[in-house]
Amino acid sequence: MRTLLILLAIITFAFPVLAVHETIEFGSDVISFDMNTTSNYRVTKEGPSSDITSMGIPLVRFNLTLEGDEGFAFIIFTQYNQSMKVDINANMEVVQDVLAATGCERPRLFQPVIDGRPGVLGHCRFPSGNILVIASYSPDGTQQGSQYLGKKNIRVLSTFPWEITRDMLNTIKVESPKQ
Repeated sequence: MRTLLILLAIITFAFPVLAVHETIEFGSDVISFDMNTTSNYRVTKEGPSSDITSMGIPLVRFNLTLEGDEGFAFIIFTQYNQSMKVDINANMEVVQDVLAATGCERPRLFQPVIDGRPGVLGHCRFPSGNILVIASYSPDGTQQGSQYLGKKNIRVLSTFPWEITRDMLNTIKVESPKQ
């Protein structure tokens, strides 16, 4: 029995803690990602809610809130009624506007690939030391002639530690029904 307990202890410490895999349905789309944390957190899904852009384009929005011991995150999934410009410049504007609205000082911007698509990631540190990370990308964006267009947008706002946010962004996937 003692040998079995020692073996179990070795196995437990030899392998890293597995990330928690989340899968959430937003209408006919499914969003999945891994949370690289052993801390407690709660997932709350809201929506759908309908709205109209400033250009008069109808949209449907779903919100996902992750509240935990180490921080919080919002994932905002928006589906537009028609194709929109979703290139780097459009995503850059979204991220810069949100960072400016939060009062972040000296934000830094990057252009990572998120879910296999070009995206924009921005972050800043508040005087309290907390970090805010914001990312935006289009999971269905495609090059159409001279424009990069899509009908969907994912925005992520997170105050979780960087390692958790990074792993969430590295594993986020949006699966849509076959058209």
